[in-house]
Amino acid sequence: MKYIYLFVIILLTTGMACAQKFKTGSEVYKYPDVEWIKGEPVTELDPSKIYIIECWATWCGPCIAAMPHLNELHKKYGDQIVIIGQNVRETDPEKVKRFVANKGDDMAYRAAFAGDNKSDFMQNWYLAAGISGIPATIIIKNNRVVWITYPENLTDPVMEHMIADDFTEESAMDLLRQD
Repeated sequence: MKYIYLFVIILLTTGMACAQKFKTGSEVYKYPDVEWIKGEPVTELDPSKIYIIECWATWCGPCIAAMPHLNELHKKYGDQIVIIGQNVRETDPEKVKRFVANKGDDMAYRAAFAGDNKSDFMQNWYLAAGISGIPATIIIKNNRVVWITYPENLTDPVMEHMIADDFTEESAMDLLRQD
């Protein structure tokens, strides 16, 4: 019985230690290996830029509903941020390419295809962060993950605060509570 308890404790602590390898505070310098569908590919992350990585799929209604908002953010803040529409949880790149092409200027930001759960993006970012649903938004500033959130949390006050040097997840949540 003593060995069973020991085994369970080891299993739980090992699982917890491995559960979130990609989280708020993680340093990131390279974008995962993905297939770029639209816009200039991003491979190295520029520390002077803010990256908003929006995880979405063609079959996800809430993801599609968030696209006009992301497009407006791209138009309004595009000189200060880089928005990447990162397609996830799909296996047909041609279907995703058609979807993005049909969106045209309604999806004016970069778009990339990750592929299935075995892909670099899925393994090292999405699943490693413990993300299980979409839409999901990853914010990177100064080569660090500063927030994993949802697109509806990207309000103008939050965006303006994000562009300022003192952004934290806690300060963003305070702004959202004030709305």
